[in-house]
Amino acid sequence: MVRACIATGHAKLNPRTDARSFVASRWGSEEARNVEAVTKAASAPAMTSTPGWAKEFSRVVLAFLRNLTPISASADLLTRVLSLNFDGAGAISIPNLNVPLADFVGQGAPIPVVDGTVTIQTTLEPHKFATITVLTNEMLNSSNAEQLVRDALLQSTGPALDRRLFDANPAVPDLRPAGLLYGITPLGATAGGGYAAMVGDLGKLANAVAAKSGNGGMTLIAAAPQAIAVGLQLVQGPPWPLLTSTSLPAGTVIAVANAGIVVAAGAAPVIDTTAAASLVMDTAPGAIMTGGSVRANFQTDTTGLRLRWPISWAVRDPGAIACITATTW
Repeated sequence: MVRACIATGHAKLNPRTDARSFVASRWGSEEARNVEAVTKAASAPAMTSTPGWAKEFSRVVLAFLRNLTPISASADLLTRVLSLNFDGAGAISIPNLNVPLADFVGQGAPIPVVDGTVTIQTTLEPHKFATITVLTNEMLNSSNAEQLVRDALLQSTGPALDRRLFDANPAVPDLRPAGLLYGITPLGATAGGGYAAMVGDLGKLANAVAAKSGNGGMTLIAAAPQAIAVGLQLVQGPPWPLLTSTSLPAGTVIAVANAGIVVAAGAAPVIDTTAAASLVMDTAPGAIMTGGSVRANFQTDTTGLRLRWPISWAVRDPGAIACITATTW
């Protein structure tokens, strides 16, 4: 995907050279075929079973998510939970299957036919995660372009994903899903500080989601000071994956039962580039003529790189999440 970004940007700067030819000259013909699958124009409806089309895209979005994990606890967590794909659907209804448990049956005895019920547990609505970053054309044309563009994409997406996944804000129709901590009442922290308080808090969190996590299907997410403390004080480390998020306030530790979260992403992140448009250089941009710093890409010899990533998540059961926000250790 990074090479597709570079090739698309290069083609904007050099209209006489198409993206596929540029990739073939720099990385070889085999890579040109791979990149063509990512940059191809509108064609037949995407099917994840169709080679050379959405089948490749499904791998792209997973690879992009995994590449974010070194700088994003949320990306790491989302690779561990139930993962779905919108595949063009306007929404995904997540069923709750209530099926009676199986039991022993004697030899020659008839096996009972169980009657289960299905209810809608939650509904996933598609939302768009997006960002724009600006690169100088010298950077885009350099031999280090792949590393620099990859870094720009990861740095502008990873921490931002943490900021939204782990907040306590409600869902906003047509804008964003609710943060995982929305509606979650923090547990009381164990007093006294030190090792005993740490063990007490981790025990509280594990117990709070035990009914949903089963035999170890749990992930801990902690602010940096708490993650470091756990790593230093528990010789063998915690029995569950421990992720660090710099977006969490100090003193915060979250426990998530993996089965209680569902994520759905679009076919793949969409990358657009422009070397001519004007951009409002602001994290809360308004219209071009309403103030703020405006950059003209043509005048400053830069290229705007826009990432649009259809992604959404939902909590299947509030009992799958617990948090402590004011640890004493």
